Amino acid sequence: MAGDRSRSRSRSHAQSSSSSEAASEVPPARQSSSTASDDDIEDCEEGQSLHAIRPGVLLCDRFRVRGRLGTGAFATVWLCADEEREEADFDLVALKVYRAVDRYQLYASEESGLLRDAAELAESRPPSLVGLLGLFPHQGPACQHACVALELLGPSALEMAERSRSSRLPLPLLCSALLGGLRALDFLHRECSIIHTDVKPENILINIPPRSAMLDIMRKLPFGRAERIRLMEAALREGASATFCLVDLGNSCTRDRHVSVDITTMEYKAVEVMLNAGYDTGADIWSLACTVYELATGRYLFDPRRSFARPKGLAARPALANGPEHIAQIVELSFGIRRVAFPVCGWL
Repeated sequence: MAGDRSRSRSRSHAQSSSSSEAASEVPPARQSSSTASDDDIEDCEEGQSLHAIRPGVLLCDRFRVRGRLGTGAFATVWLCADEEREEADFDLVALKVYRAVDRYQLYASEESGLLRDAAELAESRPPSLVGLLGLFPHQGPACQHACVALELLGPSALEMAERSRSSRLPLPLLCSALLGGLRALDFLHRECSIIHTDVKPENILINIPPRSAMLDIMRKLPFGRAERIRLMEAALREGASATFCLVDLGNSCTRDRHVSVDITTMEYKAVEVMLNAGYDTGADIWSLACTVYELATGRYLFDPRRSFARPKGLAARPALANGPEHIAQIVELSFGIRRVAFPVCGWL
């Protein structure tokens, strides 16, 4: 059952090939959601990576890098000062620098296009959705990168939860994260006909309005992940109110044009996606429900990487792919049906 499983942060991206071997009975120790160091250097070797980015570097002839905010499969995100903006409330941005691969450049264009469309459909700023500031090219030493400038937000709900001893998000923040996620998805689904496809704790970021309050926190030094979270917690203790915004539309699609049949990070994948039965906006709602459970309990609702004990005396079966194991967990938890072994069908 879900309550007996410990949480593990080792995961693959939705479109990465996942291991067909079941996880060990004792899940691996949870890893930090942001493991790359600020001085990580990569070459444009074979068009796969980014050139060296360090604090002080000027990107797009406009954005001065101050520190790393995060790392993903497609891009790295940097805290930058916008040297062309004089307004104090817009001088800091989050710059998402995509890897120099054609398909990743396309993701950058699609993400900025979807956010732009969402902004045009909203009467004001889209509710609980990250704001787009622009799409910019950056020429590195060996290749060109697409850069998406976004509204600066705080740490993710996952990072905030990981700070507690129980890995649980405090109830007021949990309610705020749920409300922000529902508002963002309602807007994307109802007004924009967009399916996010990658809702998870890492993609729900905290925000402290007004914007000037958030920027004041992010301006404080020394800069680093731990310091950023600590300052955010201090602001909340002093009475600041928190909201949450949904980010990362790089994998999103419209309801009438799906770009992939395999969507969503494994632990948050809806049944219809695993069965390749077609999907719609409900896949996002399923992912959000799994996300909220995880933030509330510190455990995955469904952990397809874990294995289960085989009945004594039965011959060992080959490890199943994650899909059947995942579905078996859903059936077991939802209907209280204990799994059994069938000689032909395998483990269910």
